[in-house]
Amino acid sequence: GFDPTAAIPEKLRLGARKTGLSKLQRDVKTNRFVENVVGPIEELKGNNPYLLGDQMCSLDALVAGYLGLVMNVEASDPWAQNFLQESHKRLAGWVDGIIIDIFGSAKERQEKSQSGNSR
Repeated sequence: GFDPTAAIPEKLRLGARKTGLSKLQRDVKTNRFVENVVGPIEELKGNNPYLLGDQMCSLDALVAGYLGLVMNVEASDPWAQNFLQESHKRLAGWVDGIIIDIFGSAKERQEKSQSGNSR
C-alpha cells in the first residue's frame, strides 16, 4: 500500500514504529480519543440530524471530513478506524451520510470522475 511517510527522511520521522501499539498504549489512545473527540461530537449532535440542529453547516463538513479520513484512509495501525466502526456505529453512519450528502455516493463520484476523464 501507499506509505505517506516514505518521502520523510528517517531522522525526521517522529514515533515511527514497526511493531505498532501495545494493548495498554492502544487503550490509553482510545480513551483520549473518546474523551477529546468522539464524546464531545456525539454530545453536541445528540439526536439532531446535524451538529447544530436541523441544517447542515460548515462544522458538519469539517467534522465529517476529519472522521471520514480516520475511517477510510489505510493506516499501519488502524485502531481509531476500527474503534469508530465497531464501537460508534451511529457516529460512523452519520459521517458516511454527511459525505454522501456533500460529495455523492462512491459510485456517483466514480462515474463523475470517469465522465470527466473521457472529455
